[in-house]
Amino acid sequence: DMADPDYPVLQFTADISSGSSGGPLITCHGEAAGVVMAYYPSGNGLYLAVPINYATGASFFSSPMTPAEIADLEAEKRAKATISVEQTELTLKVGETKSVLVTYDCTSTVSISCEPADLGVVMLRWGDFESKFSVPLYITGDGAGETDVRIFYTKGYGNEEAEATIHVTVVEE
Repeated sequence: DMADPDYPVLQFTADISSGSSGGPLITCHGEAAGVVMAYYPSGNGLYLAVPINYATGASFFSSPMTPAEIADLEAEKRAKATISVEQTELTLKVGETKSVLVTYDCTSTVSISCEPADLGVVMLRWGDFESKFSVPLYITGDGAGETDVRIFYTKGYGNEEAEATIHVTVVEE
């Protein structure tokens, strides 16, 4: 199960680009050390790979897969990915901050974005990951009014149709 793997995972610091999942993790000696599987942009350079001996052996999948097959599997999972929030309605006072937990199920390279419909009503900031698939979104009341905050996968990082919305009302004190 890619959501909670029962195989070892390598964490590395070499920078990777969008679409690198399924590609090789190469050592300074030009040897394949693993297959890149995840990047968490909000995770302070958290990059993950499956060790090469697991990526080519039966302990990783029921039968060995090529890096291209792994990339295709990851693309299929990204296309089915969802996003949810723990609450869809929020009321704040101007200057008050509350967090809403955002949960997603995309197991490959992840980048989640958020945007308010009205920039003058709220300010948004991502928190630190609470688990492998959940991160708090801090919402601060900036001005009285109402707005919808849309949370979605950044283009190319998940199901582009998946999104969650939080309706925020900000009131004067």
